[in-house]
Formats: sequence, structure tokens, C-alpha cells
Amino acid sequence: MAGAKRNGEIELLRFVFAMVVMFYHINNQLEIQPVNHVTFFSHGKIAVEFFFAVSGYLMAASAKRKYNTPDIVHETGQFMRKKFWSIFPYHIICFAVAFVLVLRFSHFPSTRHMINTALSSLPNLFLVQNSGMYQRNILTPEWYITAMLWMMLLLYPLLLRFKEKFSQLAAPLICVVLVGYLIHVQGKLGGTTRFVFNETVPKIYVRAFAEMCGGIFGYEIVQALKRLKLKLPVRLLLTGVEALCFIVPIAYACCDWSEKYEGYAFYFLLGGVILCFSEVSVFCKLFNNPVVYYLGRLSLPIYYTHRLPLILYRIDEVSAIRPRNLVLLTVAVTLVLSVLLTPVSKLLMKPIHRKIERLHNREVTV
Repeated sequence: MAGAKRNGEIELLRFVFAMVVMFYHINNQLEIQPVNHVTFFSHGKIAVEFFFAVSGYLMAASAKRKYNTPDIVHETGQFMRKKFWSIFPYHIICFAVAFVLVLRFSHFPSTRHMINTALSSLPNLFLVQNSGMYQRNILTPEWYITAMLWMMLLLYPLLLRFKEKFSQLAAPLICVVLVGYLIHVQGKLGGTTRFVFNETVPKIYVRAFAEMCGGIFGYEIVQALKRLKLKLPVRLLLTGVEALCFIVPIAYACCDWSEKYEGYAFYFLLGGVILCFSEVSVFCKLFNNPVVYYLGRLSLPIYYTHRLPLILYRIDEVSAIRPRNLVLLTVAVTLVLSVLLTPVSKLLMKPIHRKIERLHNREVTV
């Protein structure tokens, strides 16, 4: 998800919001009761909006470098191939482990039910979950990855074909109209199993499309901001605005306010993403260091692995643990698994990359 020049603020926020997603799913499992309207990230799903906005921004930056390509289909294929292989090892490893855990610790009344679970997990395996197929999501949080990939396949060629006409004109209009539509029709941005437009289109795709368009337009705003020579008082002001853009959604994630405010939370996050990439904050360079970059690299493994300890909640001995201790245990296990997952995935991908490289060289030779 990161470009050639990494942005320390964005990397740190990727880690933070991956943790927020994990806390949200922990809360869903434990049903922790609010105290004085303060919850344990009951609205933490709003963190996904941050990732959609960042994905849209980085995709626009990538497309900008390829505007002069003569072959849009080939260039889109190259882009999507790179994205897929960056995610594939995490997907296949975590899916396999989760699948084994589900089979081992679920109480199936018969072999038929076990076979049914295996068959209904195929949409998840092939990254087409929540598309209308009968399914059982083994890796529940992966809906975001699925929606992001499919909408990239749609948006990237549009960017290459229409260039600034899309990023400056169509993208902001699409974002505003579709975000407003989802809030108006369903009362919230969230909801991963619902369909919209007369029950014909999966909501996750519309949500991803709209918010990634916001990130695409954000790229154009960033380029405009970077051309300005801002004085220190203005940068100090924008530093405070940037902080506010993230404090508000995180505060919202931890309160019991209505879901109808998710649209506002998204726009705060989008504004924060724009200011981070613009590097207008007086503190932005403080975050450009190896520790922050490493935390950023952990965000995708955290997103994938936090589902694994949650599956074990169905074991009686685990569910009997006090909620506070269970939260700490889940966080610890997730972080350990995340640290281990990257080297394991690289080891898995080495022979695959060699095979792909040999096939590519053979095609070039022919």
C-alpha cells in the first residue's frame, strides 16, 4: 500500500487503524458494555474508511505515472498483478490456518455440515465473498481486501483513460453522491452483507468505490497544496486541523453515537489523509524513521491475523477468561503472529516468484 517514498504519518496511522479494526472485532465477540456512553471501539469499523481513502490516493499516484501508456489493458493487468501478489501470501496462509481452526473447534452435528462449511467458504478463498454467493466467511475482515481489489480493477483503467477528467471532476462527484446515498438509504456506511440499488449490488463494492474516489480526488488536492509555500503560522494551524481530523473519528469509534454519523467520520478521515500526504504538519518529518515504517508494514499482517485468535473464543476454556485478560491475550497473540507472518509469507513466495519470473522470461524470449 505504500509508495516508493514512504510517508511516516500514514505508516503510523495504518498501524493505529489496523489495531482499531482488531479492537472493533474483539468488542463484537465479547459484547463489552459501554460505561457512561464510552464503548470499546463499538464504531471501530470506521477505520476501514481510512484504508479505502489511502488506497484511492496511492492508486491515483500510481496511475499518474502511467498516463501516457499506449496499452491501458496491459498496464491495468500489471498493476493488479502486483497488488494481488502483495496480498496473496497473507491471504492463503491465514485462510488455511483459519479454515483448520474452524473445522477443529466448531461443533458440527454431522459430516454433511462440515462439507457444507468447506464448500460455502470457497467465495472467501477466491476473494469473491459478499458478492451474493452462498457463503461462510472464514476470514471475516477480508471483505475489505476483496472490495478494494475489485474496485481497483474498475477504477485504474478509468484513471488511465480519462486522466484528470476523472480524478478532478468525476471522482469527487461520485464520492459525495454515493456516500450520501448509502447514509440516506441505509442510515450508515457500514454493513458488509447488505445490497443496494434495489438489492442488486453488494454494498461493500459501492462503499469501496465511493471512498476510493474520495482518495483519488484527495491526490489532486495534495498536488495543489504541495505547490503552495505555506508560512509557519499556517502550517501550525494545519497541524492542529490534521490532528483533529483523526481525533474526531477515533473518539467516535469509542462512543455510542448513532451510525448515521459515519459519513462525517469518513470525511474527517479523508481530510486527515490529504493533510498527511501534503506534509504540511510541522511534525511530519519526525515520523519518517525505521520504527514507524516497520509498524506500517505490520498493518496488513495485523488485519489478517487478528481473526485467528478470535476463532478460539468459541472454546469454553478460552471464553471463560476474564474479558480484560482476553483482550490483552488477543492483542499479544495477534502481534506475535503478525511479526512472524511476513517472513513466512516471503519464504512461501520465493519459489512462486521464481516460477513467474521464468514464465515471464520465456514469454519475452518468444
